Amino acid sequence: MSTEATMTAGNRTSAAYYEKEYIPGIYKWGMITNTLGIILAFLPAMVISVVFGITPSFSMIVAGSTLQLMSGTLVSWLVDPIAMYPMLGMPGMFMSFLSGNISNLRLPALAAAQQGANVDAGTEKGNVIATIGIAVSNIVSLLLITGAVLGGSALLAKLPANVVTTLNYILPALFGGIFGQFFMKSRKLGVAVGLTILVNLHLFDWLPFAPYNIVVIVAVFGTMFVGKLMADKEVRNGENN
Repeated sequence: MSTEATMTAGNRTSAAYYEKEYIPGIYKWGMITNTLGIILAFLPAMVISVVFGITPSFSMIVAGSTLQLMSGTLVSWLVDPIAMYPMLGMPGMFMSFLSGNISNLRLPALAAAQQGANVDAGTEKGNVIATIGIAVSNIVSLLLITGAVLGGSALLAKLPANVVTTLNYILPALFGGIFGQFFMKSRKLGVAVGLTILVNLHLFDWLPFAPYNIVVIVAVFGTMFVGKLMADKEVRNGENN
């Protein structure tokens, strides 16, 4: 058997394992862990209600839920899964939505992992590498958070004031690096930058939800709409040729 034939057979075997073993296993344990996460999220409220007897009225629950939804949570519920699935994949979605800090930790980790492994997002290899990158980011962040809780305050107190001030620029620098990485692949990201500038100019303050959500909505659904137009154009050009 030639080398090319061997590689083809290997790819088919990997694809079959990915579809029949890897993804079903991820779905099974992802559903279990995320369901447990949902239950545990209500545990503090249940303890306060059952143990201490402090229970809000139904009207207070409705009012609080309504305010939370109108602040942008409802938009995030609808948009985030659609926007992040192509990058995270199913395994990454389960892990990231359970651990949180998606945009500032999980996405940078998977982007760096995929770039280092030279794989594309949305592919089978890309999803596997994304899973590894997110898993590593969870372990590292857990270790760092544990260290920060145990000794972070004492360490920060001994650092010079200018060093502490510099730490505030880590997150913007991280976002800038990620944006630059993706901008080199797609100049269409300039639309999101333009919308962000308009939001900062308070041109969308009239919206009934948090104005910054308009950036996500337009970027996600606008990209889907433009992508469909481009695909339809390619189909028409193919038919004409």
